[in-house]
Amino acid sequence: TNTTICLGKIAVHLDASERERVLIPAFTRSLKDPFPPGRNAGLLSFSATQQYYKPIDAATRVLAAVAPMVLDPEREVRETALGCLRAYMLKLEQASAAVGKPPGEASSADADAADDAVSKAADTVLKSMNWLTSAAAKAVGAPQQSAALTAGG
Repeated sequence: TNTTICLGKIAVHLDASERERVLIPAFTRSLKDPFPPGRNAGLLSFSATQQYYKPIDAATRVLAAVAPMVLDPEREVRETALGCLRAYMLKLEQASAAVGKPPGEASSADADAADDAVSKAADTVLKSMNWLTSAAAKAVGAPQQSAALTAGG
């Protein structure tokens, strides 16, 4: 969980080839974690790093990994997965609208609005990751404390 969160936060500092090679496989792997906060961290990391993926990778690799998470047994994971899917669908709708248009013909107002929306979403997700880190630490620490109390009492 912490590795996934850390990777999401340092993605901005990785060069493009490294991000392409590392991020999607790492976050996809985290979605298979039996620990719900681990799965949630993967989804939040996908959301926070969406600006780094080409539309074809978003459509074929990210959505394929995220879509099954909307049926996760944990409500919080399902809600995060739906938010992640919505963000990627917006990205793909914009990419679809730009297909076939010359590069200069794309509306700069639409591009600015999209960049602003992605930036706000990334900021929100990164703040959520801070909460998730402390929640995961508490969840992991709780069984150890109760086991120590049981052993001592």
